[in-house]
Amino acid sequence: MKVLVIGSGGREHAVCLSFIKSKNIEKVYCAPGNAGISKIAETADIGVNDFENLAKFVRDNNIDFTFVGPEIPLSQGITDYFEEKGLKIVGPSKQASMLESSKIFSKEFMNKYGVPTAQFNKFSDAAAALAFLSLCEKDKKIVVKADGLAAGKGVYVCSGREEAENAVEQIMNDKVLGNAGTNIIIEEYIDGPELSYLIFTDGISYRMMPASQDHKRINDNDEGPNTGGMGAYSPAPLATPQLNKKVE
Repeated sequence: MKVLVIGSGGREHAVCLSFIKSKNIEKVYCAPGNAGISKIAETADIGVNDFENLAKFVRDNNIDFTFVGPEIPLSQGITDYFEEKGLKIVGPSKQASMLESSKIFSKEFMNKYGVPTAQFNKFSDAAAALAFLSLCEKDKKIVVKADGLAAGKGVYVCSGREEAENAVEQIMNDKVLGNAGTNIIIEEYIDGPELSYLIFTDGISYRMMPASQDHKRINDNDEGPNTGGMGAYSPAPLATPQLNKKVE
């Protein structure tokens, strides 16, 4: 089989490496790829949001299926587009991608189906958000999150009311995250280590990946603003067999 991987980051590089190891795959393409990926797969200079030319590339090269890495093309409906063209693709639909692309949607989804999550309030108006914060304890830790995709930079873990107010101002009034910050949530702060579980599913069967932990804050000792990711490791010692079973 031939496969196209969409994306240009470390995630896509790892995916390409795994595909190359499969005896079922004869050729791996990546669009747009990067300098490292070009050493192991054939790259194509097509943007991740150029659905029309990506689909044309798939047809012209007789590619059997496409695997999508980045969140943005998924949130914009690349899976729906390819399936409408009769092309096989691995990735959630635009609607399912809202679990990642909208924090408000995902929080309301979790509340609806009883998935444990921190308490939150949503806001589409900066004045209303600031008025809510004025009622909070001065030194209580608070989390402010932009609703939309912000490349991992949309979460502000604030040490108190003043920091939270500054976060609201930056996101909603200064538009530092663009349209991703049109709506926000203000969430209770929960302390503790974080584990990430990735699960592949076709809606019927599923396969869990090993849990991982990533380093989000820019400075040591969990200090400073969140980033798009400062590295990760897997398997994570915190992911005991008992916890994995509970999550599954």
